Amino acid sequence: MDSWLLEFRMNTNKVNEETKKFMDQMSKLIKTLDMNCNLMFENRKDSITALYMNSNGLKVLLQQTDGGLFTLDIHATTRRNSYFKDRVNQLDENIRKLDFAEIPKTPRYESLPALKRGREFSCYDVSDGMIGEKDFDKVVLDEVTSRQNIRILHSVAFGNVFYCNGDLNLAESDYEGFSHAMSGFGKVDYVDKTVLILGGGDACVLRRIKDLGPSMITVIDYDQRAIDVTKIYLPTICGDVLNSMTGKNYRIIIGDAGEYLEKAVKNRLKVDIVINDITCIPVVSKIDGREWDFVRKLLNLSMGVLKDGGVYITHGVSPSHLQAQESFENEIHKLDYSVHFTKEIATIPSYQENWLVYLIWKQLKNEHSQSDTQTNSINKM
Repeated sequence: MDSWLLEFRMNTNKVNEETKKFMDQMSKLIKTLDMNCNLMFENRKDSITALYMNSNGLKVLLQQTDGGLFTLDIHATTRRNSYFKDRVNQLDENIRKLDFAEIPKTPRYESLPALKRGREFSCYDVSDGMIGEKDFDKVVLDEVTSRQNIRILHSVAFGNVFYCNGDLNLAESDYEGFSHAMSGFGKVDYVDKTVLILGGGDACVLRRIKDLGPSMITVIDYDQRAIDVTKIYLPTICGDVLNSMTGKNYRIIIGDAGEYLEKAVKNRLKVDIVINDITCIPVVSKIDGREWDFVRKLLNLSMGVLKDGGVYITHGVSPSHLQAQESFENEIHKLDYSVHFTKEIATIPSYQENWLVYLIWKQLKNEHSQSDTQTNSINKM
C-alpha cells in the first residue's frame, strides 16, 4: 500500500459559512483520482471528517483540525502506474487554488512523497525520531544463518547493500571510504605490525591493509556464511582476498571475537593494532544493557592485548548523536590504561551521513601527559 499524506491551510470562517460548497468542491477534486471514488462517510459536527472509497481499495480521508489545518490521507492498496502519482500531485495543486485556501506568506514546501507500506522489504531507516528513505528496488538475498539474519538489498545508487540483523554494514560502493576510515585514515603505520580484526569477514579492511606491510593479520569472524555471501554479491568489497582463508600475511578464523580476546589476554598475546569492525556505539536511552556491555567488553579486552603504543580503531556513530559519543568517551576515561584518542569523520557512500571512527592510542610507558586520557577535536578526513 502507498500512502500520501497531504495537508492544507484553509480559511476556517469561509469553510464554516459555506461548508456544503467546500465539501462539493473537495468531492469533485477527489474524484479526479478515480471517478468511482465516492463519499462513504461524512461528519460536519464541530469539525469536518469525510471518507471516500472505491471498490479497488482506494481510500481518501479528509480531516479538519485546529487552526485551519486540513489533512488529506490517500491510501492506494493496489499497485498503480506513475500516472496516479501525477494525479495526486495535481490534486494537491488544485486544492491550493480553491477560494477557501489560505495563501502562505512564504513559499510552501512540497508535500511528502508516498509512504511505501507492506512491501517485501522496508525502504526506510528510522533513527532518533528521523526517517530516511533508501532507493532499494529488490531483495537479492534474505537468509537466516545459524548466527544471524543476512539480507542483501539492491540500491540503484550504491549497488548491493549488506545488512546483518537489520544493521547496515556496507555496500558495493563503499570500499574506498570504508576501508580508508577503518584502517585509520592513513594515520596508522602497518609496516611489520601485527593486526587483529574483530569481525571484518567481508575482507574490506583486510584487503586494504594486507599490502601495507604488516607481518600478520588475524581476522576473527563468527559466520562463514557471511564470508561466502560477500564473495558472491559484493566482489568490489573483497576483491579476490576471500578466495582463501589464509594468505602470505593473513588468516581468517571462524570464531567468537569476545572469546578469542579473553583467551588472548589469558595467554598474554600482544598485537600492535586492533580493529573493531563488529559493532558501533549503541544509540539507546540506557547504557546498562546487553549492547553496551558488549561494547565495554571489546574495548577493555582489546586494550589488554594491545602493545604499549598500539592503537584500537573502532566504529563510532553519526556525529549528531552527541549523548552516545559522550557515553562512549566516558567509558574510555574509565580504562585502566593511559590512552589518548581522536575521532575522525568518515564519508561512506551508502551510509548517506557522516560517520565517526575512533582511534584510541595506548600510550607508551615513558609517555607523560597532563591527564590519563586526552580528548582531541574531531578531524574531518
